[in-house]
Amino acid sequence: MTRQTLNQYRLRDFPPLFCSLAATGEVGLNGRFRAEFVGPAWLRSLAGPALALGGLKGWWGKTFDGQGNGMNLVRLDNDICPRLPVRLQQLPSRLDGQPTMT
Repeated sequence: MTRQTLNQYRLRDFPPLFCSLAATGEVGLNGRFRAEFVGPAWLRSLAGPALALGGLKGWWGKTFDGQGNGMNLVRLDNDICPRLPVRLQQLPSRLDGQPTMT
């Protein structure tokens, strides 16, 4: 599914889409991952400012070390810098109770 397709979805279209996805079960995720905001234009326009309020101005994505540890990445000038650590774990989804990576 392309970003352009996802950007045509209404917000209420996303829960069934997420429920159709299988959890990877990969706590050992390794590498740097670039994020893109998708969904209705009004939601995409609010995502950056909302993340800035939480200390993630210029949010770029995440990086993981293969051991379940990660960092959010933000763009500062021409650099990508680590901010706010994350820890991967498999838990039940709040949406449908199925296993998910959080």
